[in-house]
Amino acid sequence: MIQQCQRYLALDGRLAGVLAGDDKAANAGEQIGFGTLCQRKKLYLAAARFHRDAFGADVKLAENVPSNARYNAACCAALAACAQGNDGDKPDDAERGQWRQQALEWLQADLAWWAKALANDGKRSAGPVRQIMKSWQQDPDLAGVREKVALAGLPDAERNKWTTFWDGVEALVNRAQDKK
Repeated sequence: MIQQCQRYLALDGRLAGVLAGDDKAANAGEQIGFGTLCQRKKLYLAAARFHRDAFGADVKLAENVPSNARYNAACCAALAACAQGNDGDKPDDAERGQWRQQALEWLQADLAWWAKALANDGKRSAGPVRQIMKSWQQDPDLAGVREKVALAGLPDAERNKWTTFWDGVEALVNRAQDKK
C-alpha cells in the first residue's frame, strides 16, 4: 500500500506536465496509473483518454478483467460522456457520443468475459458474477448510460444499444442466480 501511494504521488507530481503535453507516460502501465489518478481527481475525460491509449498500446491490460481496468475505464468514459468531472475541456456532442460508444464496447467486452466465466465455472463463479453484475446495476458512475431519464435523451439507436446491454446484464444476474 505504501509503494502504491508513493507511485501515485510521483505520478501526481508529473500529471500537469503530462496533461499539457510536456511529459509523456513511459509505457502502457504508467498510462493506466495516470488514468487511475485522473479518475480519483474526477478528471474523467483525461482518465478515459489515458485508459484508451494504454489499451491501444497493450491490449492485455484491458483483457485482465479481474483487475477492473477496463470497467474503470468504461466508468470514466461514461462520466466524460455526461460532461461530469473537473476536466477543463468538456467534450462536444459528437465526442460525448464517441465516449458513450467506447464505454459500451468496454462494458460489453467485460460482460462477455463474465458470462464465459459463469459458463465455464458454474457454481464456483455464480456468486461473484451475480455480485459484480448487481454492482454494475447500481454504480452511480454508470447512471448516465443506465437510468431511464438519461437514456431518454439519447438518439434512438444508441438508447436501444444501451437498453439491450442492460437487459444482458440482468440476464446474466438471473443465470448466476440459477447456478447457485
